[in-house]
Amino acid sequence: MEGRKDLGAWEWVIIFGLMAIAIVITESIGIVQKWEDAVVYTVVLFAAIILGLRRLWRHQVFWQNLLLVFALHVLAVIIIVQIVPTGWRGIPGLLMVIAAGVEGALILSVLWKRVRRTRINDCGH
Repeated sequence: MEGRKDLGAWEWVIIFGLMAIAIVITESIGIVQKWEDAVVYTVVLFAAIILGLRRLWRHQVFWQNLLLVFALHVLAVIIIVQIVPTGWRGIPGLLMVIAAGVEGALILSVLWKRVRRTRINDCGH
């Protein structure tokens, strides 16, 4: 399992479970649709990233960089959602899937490179 790069059935169950929980919470507190979309998007994106990179969990640099990337993501989402008109009925699903694919690939690349660079520097000293 250590070398696997794909998500297994239980990881998908976790992702969809977290998505369902995020939807239930955002619906129950009655936030505007564009904010609900942003919350669910963020939960699913970062759940997939964290589960997909579980090989890196033991590296402190992974968690430090993940926190930084998460903070930048939240800042960007706040800015983008503020720009979206008030009457917006939600973000189209296909647009969210494309955005998640692009952003997820970028985040995965950054996290992987940061951990790898740290490990190479640690071995060189």
